[in-house]
Amino acid sequence: MAYSELIKNFSKIREYISQFFIYGFKSRNEYDSKSARSYDNERRRIESWLGDYMSFRQNPDGKNVFFAVDSRSIPSNPLYNVFKAKSFTSNDITLHFCILDMFVDCDVLSAGEIAEKLSNEYFSVFENCAEKYHKFEDREEKRRPDTLVLELTDERNALERVMHHFSYLKKETEKLDDKHYRITLEYDRDDETEILIRILSFGPLVKVISPQSFINKLKNRINKQISCGF
Repeated sequence: MAYSELIKNFSKIREYISQFFIYGFKSRNEYDSKSARSYDNERRRIESWLGDYMSFRQNPDGKNVFFAVDSRSIPSNPLYNVFKAKSFTSNDITLHFCILDMFVDCDVLSAGEIAEKLSNEYFSVFENCAEKYHKFEDREEKRRPDTLVLELTDERNALERVMHHFSYLKKETEKLDDKHYRITLEYDRDDETEILIRILSFGPLVKVISPQSFINKLKNRINKQISCGF
């Protein structure tokens, strides 16, 4: 059954589809820009639209997902089902006609010139622009990756295990001495709970140095587990 909700942030879906369609040889663990959970969610969403054209190949690294489409044997472009799921606001439609209006008197405009004309001549026609602009800035702020600094004691292959658990995250590793390392991770705030649980699984071998907000959440989770008898 197809997902019914419309997608505003279409770039993430487009990125996965291009990976499946153009490459098609990556396993789940090789999609390192987002967490494995994000990969599963988006793959299931795409399967609901394009399940008839998706295939799977099993190899030692895992299951590879790819599109198998022969344009000679299909009456219409199946990717249309994906684009139908993109949402449009009234401002999106207004923008379309504003750009058309610009070219009544101009044959050629650069992207920068279009942006400048929108700001100077058309800004007032958009609904709640100032408010939405500030909300957009807030969302962009939230999307910036958070940074987590860990100190690791390399016992029981802890360093190798941490590298494996957080292979999909951007990271820097600094060797402090023969047994201790400082690891800096960049992560999406949406994945914070999953990362917190993984860090707890290492016990005393991994210590969170910063930020304090993450340390507080770690303490709260440990206290809840203790109060529940775990």
